Amino acid sequence: MEEQLDILYMHAYLRQQGISSVSQHIAKILGRGIRVVKEVWSEYKNNSTITAKTVPSNKTNHATRVPDTKVVLELVQNLLRQKRLIRARVVAKGVMALLVEIGDIAVDNSNSHDVAACLRAVLTYLVKKGFQRCLPGASSVPLSLAPNVILARDNYVKIMSPALSSTPELAMLYCWHTKQTWDYHGMFNHKYFVEWFKCLLDQLAHIGKENVAIVLDYALYHKELPLDTPKGSWCKANLLQACKTYGISASNTEYNRQIWFKLKCYIKSIIKPVIVAMAADRDHTVVYTPPYHSRLQPIELLWAYVKGRVGRQYTVTTTFEDVRTRVNEAFDSIPSDVIFNCIRNSTTEVERLDRYINELDAPDGSDTVEDDLEVSSESDGSADMRLV
Repeated sequence: MEEQLDILYMHAYLRQQGISSVSQHIAKILGRGIRVVKEVWSEYKNNSTITAKTVPSNKTNHATRVPDTKVVLELVQNLLRQKRLIRARVVAKGVMALLVEIGDIAVDNSNSHDVAACLRAVLTYLVKKGFQRCLPGASSVPLSLAPNVILARDNYVKIMSPALSSTPELAMLYCWHTKQTWDYHGMFNHKYFVEWFKCLLDQLAHIGKENVAIVLDYALYHKELPLDTPKGSWCKANLLQACKTYGISASNTEYNRQIWFKLKCYIKSIIKPVIVAMAADRDHTVVYTPPYHSRLQPIELLWAYVKGRVGRQYTVTTTFEDVRTRVNEAFDSIPSDVIFNCIRNSTTEVERLDRYINELDAPDGSDTVEDDLEVSSESDGSADMRLV
């Protein structure tokens, strides 16, 4: 409904300005199809009203049994961390017992069906937050963070921890681009980000910064490979030609999947993302923060501060334009000590993780490997950038 109202508002405004081809302009600004724009305008002209579209049932956010809040995540995180340090296993039933004890969920222990349903809800919640069960279908086996997340976290801490300890004052640089579009996804794509990143590298050279660690999150357009990188959808002839180019042994008698497997292994180990290669050419390093570790991203903390200020001003008469104005004002008026504290919080988190990982690695005769989950933000895959 809000999008339909935006389309009507822009129709009225652009027509008042005497602009021709109004629907084409609106479709381009909002990043929507021209057919959608025309349908909204036609319905309003014919009926003097618009009809709210019914949201598909499979797209609706349903209430979950386990509250999806940061408070619950912190409680689960603390339980896992404490158990992990004493080499005690953590299972879904233990997490469920904790949440029942503190009153975050309710379960009828006299009803086996309700207990089973509650346990399934807890398992679904944990898997959603990045955990996996060691044995499929078993609820009493230990839970662990996905291996790729653990490896990404350890790699990040391994790079950043020495840099923090060897630098008396870590300088953080936040760059904001002047380009704006009505549609967020119309701006943040790989092509635009590459252009932005080139401007960033030029600015670093201009101010004389060398050997900088540029910290980015796991947004897909931060990690895209060069356009000529082979893809699994290519035909066999093109895949064989790629193998020849890279010096990979492959024959025409092999299946496409076999050839692609060889190429994929090569690509994963040799070919760097465009952003990484651009930074390396200027003697800089790109470091990716691990998933589910939003405390390592200062901008996430700043967003929380801004959303808190804007949210407290909300009333039933608040319009979208009011929200836009208040967000801009909130960002423009962020105190310097708030920015400093957000950065310090992230650097402190790196130091804490370094100590935690070292404690896990301490020899104690145990070969059990489990891990905990960091508190995740609402936009873990966000496109915000920050520079260390």
